[in-house]
Parts: sequence; structure tokens; C-alpha cells
Amino acid sequence: MVMLTSFPAPTDGIKHEQPRTKLFVIDQEFGIGTLYITESKLTWINNDGEGISFLYPQISVHAVSRDVQQYGAECLIVVLDTCLEGADENREEDNDEDMATELRFVPEDKDQLDAMYRAMTFCQTQHPDPNDSFSDLSEEDAFYEDADDERNVLAGGDSEYTNGIDLINNRLNELGAMNGLRINPDEEMEDDGQFEDADD
Repeated sequence: MVMLTSFPAPTDGIKHEQPRTKLFVIDQEFGIGTLYITESKLTWINNDGEGISFLYPQISVHAVSRDVQQYGAECLIVVLDTCLEGADENREEDNDEDMATELRFVPEDKDQLDAMYRAMTFCQTQHPDPNDSFSDLSEEDAFYEDADDERNVLAGGDSEYTNGIDLINNRLNELGAMNGLRINPDEEMEDDGQFEDADD
């Protein structure tokens, strides 16, 4: 079982604060608390002052899921590139695919999911991997290959990335790519019109 620790709520650099948000670590529910998306870390604290906190380099990918059937509610999914102690006692230590932990944040106000995602994306881009050649990407380019993928993840469109879940699964084996980046160096990236010679 994942253990919560006691620490004060962050006060500096808060980009988004979402009260009445449930936390799930894999399939384990930890109740309702407040999610703080700050410039330096992602923090969730319950009403008893206990919670969890992660630096952005620990986060490999994040996405919004609209898949109510799979998860029971719309949520912000965050995948850590490490296996939290006690998150799943049945994991095989030698399996690289198991060296990750899925967190789900379910706000009472589902209309705030897009704002939560945007704040996460902004903060992720402020902490690029120095070994990543794409560390100078803009906030808009940091997660999606193109605008269609963005609309599908955020709005639940019909594509292979409909709920961001396929995207997460595809990136679990690429945990070395930090900061939520999903761009394949072997693929061309659409630059959404910011360069003069870009295709329409």
C-alpha cells in the first residue's frame, strides 16, 4: 500500500489549484484532496494534511481521459517513470514495463480538466530533460504531434488517441523520454503555422 506523508501545502508558483479531487494510484483510491500544480512539482494533499508530491522529471506522460467506462469518471492521468513503493506488490522487479505507476486525478468539477492539463503541460515544459533534443519545444508542441491529436485527447474524438490511453500505453516503454514529450525523432512534426515554410 502506498503511504501518504504529512507536509504543508505549497504556496509558491501555483499554476492551478483544484480542490475536491480524488486520487487513485493504479486502482487504489486515496480519497478527496486538493491537487496543486506548481512550477516545481505536482502535489496532492487530503483534508488531513497528508499526500504525495512529485517533481516533473519523475513524470513521463500525462493526458486527459474521457473514458468513463474504463475509469468510472473523466480524469487527468499522470504516469510516473518509477514504481511507487507499495503501489503494486505483485509487480515483477525485472520487468521494465512495470517500472511505472499510473495516477488518476478525478476532480469534482470536470470542466476544470482541460485547465489542469494545460497547467501540467506548461510546468512540464519548464523542466526539460537536458539530454532531450526536443527540450526547446513550445507548450503547444510539448505533448502532441499535431492539433488533431490534441482535440482527440481533450475532447474524446474518434482516433487511436481518443482518450490519451493509447498514447500513454505507447509511451510506457519509452520512459527515458521525460517531460510528457510524445514526439518521435524519426517523424516529422507539424509546427501549427509558426514557421514561414510550414505546410498548411
